[in-house]
Amino acid sequence: MRGMAKRLQALLLVLSVMLAAKAEIVINEVCPSNTRHVDRGWNYGGWVELHNTESYPQDLYGYYLSDDASNLRKFRITQHITIPSKGYVVFYGGGAPNDTLQMKFDLDCDGGIIFFADRIGRKLAEVEYPVAMPDISYARTVDAGDEWGYCAFPTHAASNDEAPFSTERCPEPEFTVPGGVTLEGDKVNLRLKCPEGMRVLYTTDTTQPTLESDEWSGTKRLTSTTIVRAMTVGEGYLPSRVVTQSYIFDDHLPTLPVVSIVTDKANLWNAAYGIYTTGTNGIPGNGSDSPRNWNRDWSRPANMEYFVEGEAVVSQPCDIAISGGWSRGSSMKSLKVTAKKKYDLMNSFDYSFFPSKPGLKYKSILLRNGGNDWSNSMMKDALLQMTVAEVLDIEYQSYQPAVHYINGDYYGIINLRERNNTQYVYSNFGWDEEEIDMIERVPNDVGYYQIKAGDTEAIDYVVELASQLPDDEVYAEIAELVDINGLVNYLMPELWTGNWDWPQNNLKLFRHRDGGKFRWVLYDLENGFGELSFNHFTDGNYGFNGYKALGAHTAELMQGLLRQPEFQALLIDNMSICLGSVFLPERFDHIADSIYALIADELPYNRDRWNTTWSASSHVESFKTFNRQRPSYLRDHFRRQFALGADVALSVSSNHPQATLSLNSLPLPLGYIDGYTFQGRELTLTAVAPAGYRFVGWSAEVGEQQVVMPLGNTWKYYDQGSLDGESWMDVNYNDRAWASGNTPLGYAKDGIVTYVSYGDDSNNKNPTTYFRTSFMLDSYDPAGSYALNLHVDDGAIVYLNGVEACRYQMSGGQVNFYSYASTHAEGNPDRVTIEIPAYLLREGKNTVAVEVHQNSATSSDQYLDLAIVTVVPKQGSYVEANPYVFTADTPTKLVACFEPETAGAAQVPPVRINEVCLSNATYINEYFKRNDWIELYNTTGEPQSIAGLYITDDFSNPKYYCIPDEGELSVIPPYGHRILWADKLMSFTEMHLPFKLSAEGESLMLSSYDSQGNLQWADSVFVGYIGENSSYGRYPDGADDLYVMNRMTFAKTNYYSPYNQLVRFTPDEAAVETMEAEDALPMISYEVATKMLCVNIPTHHALPMQLAVYDLQGRRAAAYDIGEHTAQVSLASLPSGVYVVRVAGASMKIYI
Repeated sequence: MRGMAKRLQALLLVLSVMLAAKAEIVINEVCPSNTRHVDRGWNYGGWVELHNTESYPQDLYGYYLSDDASNLRKFRITQHITIPSKGYVVFYGGGAPNDTLQMKFDLDCDGGIIFFADRIGRKLAEVEYPVAMPDISYARTVDAGDEWGYCAFPTHAASNDEAPFSTERCPEPEFTVPGGVTLEGDKVNLRLKCPEGMRVLYTTDTTQPTLESDEWSGTKRLTSTTIVRAMTVGEGYLPSRVVTQSYIFDDHLPTLPVVSIVTDKANLWNAAYGIYTTGTNGIPGNGSDSPRNWNRDWSRPANMEYFVEGEAVVSQPCDIAISGGWSRGSSMKSLKVTAKKKYDLMNSFDYSFFPSKPGLKYKSILLRNGGNDWSNSMMKDALLQMTVAEVLDIEYQSYQPAVHYINGDYYGIINLRERNNTQYVYSNFGWDEEEIDMIERVPNDVGYYQIKAGDTEAIDYVVELASQLPDDEVYAEIAELVDINGLVNYLMPELWTGNWDWPQNNLKLFRHRDGGKFRWVLYDLENGFGELSFNHFTDGNYGFNGYKALGAHTAELMQGLLRQPEFQALLIDNMSICLGSVFLPERFDHIADSIYALIADELPYNRDRWNTTWSASSHVESFKTFNRQRPSYLRDHFRRQFALGADVALSVSSNHPQATLSLNSLPLPLGYIDGYTFQGRELTLTAVAPAGYRFVGWSAEVGEQQVVMPLGNTWKYYDQGSLDGESWMDVNYNDRAWASGNTPLGYAKDGIVTYVSYGDDSNNKNPTTYFRTSFMLDSYDPAGSYALNLHVDDGAIVYLNGVEACRYQMSGGQVNFYSYASTHAEGNPDRVTIEIPAYLLREGKNTVAVEVHQNSATSSDQYLDLAIVTVVPKQGSYVEANPYVFTADTPTKLVACFEPETAGAAQVPPVRINEVCLSNATYINEYFKRNDWIELYNTTGEPQSIAGLYITDDFSNPKYYCIPDEGELSVIPPYGHRILWADKLMSFTEMHLPFKLSAEGESLMLSSYDSQGNLQWADSVFVGYIGENSSYGRYPDGADDLYVMNRMTFAKTNYYSPYNQLVRFTPDEAAVETMEAEDALPMISYEVATKMLCVNIPTHHALPMQLAVYDLQGRRAAAYDIGEHTAQVSLASLPSGVYVVRVAGASMKIYI
């Protein structure tokens, strides 16, 4: 009987397979881009519809669906799903736990293929579908028919027989008035237009329009917040994309950019699938033991508009999802906003959101509520990251505060931030997810981490190596896998802030899988600036050796690195540098005040929205206090950890703002240090002269002050009220009606010479008084050191020749007559010295204007006196050694002194080709294209126009392209940069060149000619193949040395990296000579006046050498033998032009 049963079972299985092979189940409809039907996983996955053509129901148990021809068994239907006779079943993409109607793969909006297979994996049907359009399906024009097409309105589990099909799409409706924020009481008269014979269907309830929606007609007057979502329909056409415009009426116009998020309100508040609500389908976590919908990683279709100064710079469909950890439980939540291919392939935002990182392209951004700082300052993480942004080589999240509205409702201040996931790597490096390893540490006591991309094989190996430290060879191997300098820079803010929620949490690292080095992304610093004494070296819970950090790759790596002497030295010196520059209180306070000023006007509305009494300003002041107190604790932590000596004061600076200084081979990121090192520490200082200057020596004295404008000068003043809206600080302003008197000016203070009025009410004094004076300057050094000696009570803003020169005790941003100083003058009055940019001065008459602000309406006194001085180094007191090596035993104060090159030395062009990128995969231009680019640099302390200069990539035609006058685009500010896109596109908001660059190499020249056509100067760069996403640039800016730079510095100062390689390419790009950074090269310069070529060959190069001069056609114009290390050659016999000089010998050859 048992054998009979088995045979019968086998027979039934064969029969079922035979029936399956004949079963008429067809793929009837495919919709990869779905935004209208919630799937079984409470998302909006694309879907596939199966149709049973038979007159009896059929069971789909054991059948397969796949998108891979090599794996037809990709998704197995594991439950008994019955399709009724002539009926339909829909399967969704994207996957959902334990749901057989949710396929474990997504449908591709670029187009793809779907397979349907029987129980033994034999293909029964396949459909290749084209590029998707939102909510337009690809379907059989009649059920089970052979003809396919785009279905205008998907039938979704229903018959296709009556559905409309087309290949042409309606144009989007035209809105006569764009969306935006309008003051309450105003009105908007709106019309929606479409071509004749078509209709516009619309909604105002946040839902997307359907065929049942109202038809727009005439002009509608909007007087209250209205969200208009509209599409164009027409017989014989596919519907247009849904266009969303937000017309927001509010009691104020935000001064910040505005974000408007619009989505079907059910996507937020529906109990089953709303992402902003507690709901019924959530999960516990993030501080909640009960299930919460907002803990789900659900995405919802939405639309984002981004308004800057009232203009919509972004308006496009997107996905939104709740973001964050415990902050998900806050009333206002963080949102991930992601552009997706399913929205007509618009998978990026064509706008560069963050001024600190121009030219980057974003697929996704974060609208962050401030994390754990939401109910405090809302700016803590942004402040701490912006303190190190752009001054340390570090991966940080850019920041832009904004105001956001959701479905027209005011939700207050939100922080636009870069994502810290794979999207960060894509935006900042141009690498796709499959090209990288990315690992995230998430909070868990047993060392849990998530693989965001790639695998952990490389970082696991690094951790294993670290366990063998100290060992120089092992350390060198780690340095091939880890960006050591980048890691040290990353550690600086984590250690400085005392962030106890790291490294056991908030930790993310990545690398390119093809030989890349691991770098770390800085994020979520809200738990820093809390405990002054927190010590990452010793804390048993959250430190590097804490039990909560077990299994954290970075913590385990650090445990080994902290035993390696070379790494210890990097850490010690870098922290000394940062505490004496990057983290200095005066710098930090300025950044804090500037960020607070951005949001200050919006804070009252934000508090009203959330019905709170938050005081962001008090938290900002607490941050300042922490920063003043933290350094002594941190130095003590280092002293104990590394057995260091006592604190020794160390001050290092220079007399030129563009000089490059380094301490123990570490560049000073701000060009100075004013802090401490440790007693007994061996220090090496190195100075590199800026373009056009030479190093004179280290001065142990600050120098002698020479007075440019004295104290006690005669000033004009206005004490009769507000001058808001007037250009009272401008050079040509008429101040004849103002009163005048000598300084000190003010009231109720000893030593006042001229008394000013505070108004009629001693309890409500004028907040601001205005002052003007002028002085003559016979001559000045554009690179000199100038300063204000300001004596003031309470705060002031000083203008030189109509341009703001500095602020003292005034918040950043816009101020007016009613603005008060940030604090009172503790010195009564305060006497401070503030450096000012030399380029603000001019020969001849100079105008100084000052607005003095009181700290409060009842402030008891006021005071102003001001002098302008220049610092002249004392002659004959220099230490000429460079590098300068010494032991830090006593307080040391050194100034690196530079002076202009003398006549006869190589003259640096005022504008140089500073950086070249031949294969750009990161930065976008105004066309949102990642084209190649050339960066120009102004080597002078004055603005330089590039209009009329010539640039070429063909040396036989040096005047190939004359740079046109494009107004402000044509002017490079002092020591500034300008990008020229080499892409043959027209210039609008950026400058473009009529040629492209070859990835294999280029010869570039920039030149200037006088009105007679005589060459004034030329600057050339030869660059060979350097690979993708690298650049070839000068370091320092404007210098002669050129490096292949592994990290581009688009429109920014080129910075030092130990991975940059000093390379000199030859003009024919056939030979590449690689040199160590310390190798000295021959110096060749041309003196225009005498037509002499000056050659200086370092003594370690063997003589004789041969010097040849070639014209741009490659013909040799002159040749000389050089038998001395210093020689001069006359070129007077050569006609005016551009030449290439070749110096060659047994030890080297170079082209200039």
